[in-house]
Amino acid sequence: MKELNAPVYYDVVQQSYAYSEPTEFKCGFFMESLNESAQRNLTGGFGFDTIKRLMKF
Repeated sequence: MKELNAPVYYDVVQQSYAYSEPTEFKCGFFMESLNESAQRNLTGGFGFDTIKRLMKF
């Protein structure tokens, strides 16, 4: 969180990190097209098309 410039400090009493002021973060997702090699790396050696066919039952 510090890398995102959050006002973080270590609270000795709670023995945990805390924010020194109210903080908000926006989270999101992005999409990108994957080539066949990248698809196989993500799916244990199967292409997405193969997985789609296997999931239809």
